[in-house]
Amino acid sequence: IDYRVASRHPGTSPIDAMQDARSAIRWAREHAADLKFDPSRIVGIGGSAGAHAILSAAMLRRFTEASGENTAIPCAPNALILFSPVTDTSRNSGAGFDRFPDKATARHADLIAAVRSRLPPMLIFHGTADRVVPFANSKKFRRRNWWHRNICRLRPFEGKGHGFFNFNVSVRVYELTLSEIDAFLVELGFLPPNPDNDGVPRLG
Repeated sequence: IDYRVASRHPGTSPIDAMQDARSAIRWAREHAADLKFDPSRIVGIGGSAGAHAILSAAMLRRFTEASGENTAIPCAPNALILFSPVTDTSRNSGAGFDRFPDKATARHADLIAAVRSRLPPMLIFHGTADRVVPFANSKKFRRRNWWHRNICRLRPFEGKGHGFFNFNVSVRVYELTLSEIDAFLVELGFLPPNPDNDGVPRLG
């Protein structure tokens, strides 16, 4: 999914990115038959602000929709893979507060406050030394999901900073995250368990 960001689309805010994520999931479901995939196995994957956008599609209700949206089509992915996600948009302990149009909108977009039961299963990767999006926020987010009995796994990477998971930062860590994503999706039944010759589940 490509979504609007201020650096490439002047005058936009996280609200536009959030709308784009919702629209993209609805579009995928609407065209599932043509594209020949199962609309009940859509996995939303994102990093940092992109993780906030796709996670908000699963969590936030009564949010401003893009014009012409068919809101009868569900916009929540069926599972989520999140890298260093922005989950707290509060002024004090969050990230991205100043990117929102106003304080009330930032508060409404705070995903830690929006945790409820029956959310899609989630797998989170986060570096403990992240100076952009605090690791503590992912710990708090996972704990709240645990209270609501949601599947929310947090995989900490000791001493790693923001963007640690990218191929050009560490091939070893990149491949490790892919392997853990694969195992998680096999566990959920989204991928077949057919192992390769070395016993590692196949990537999709």
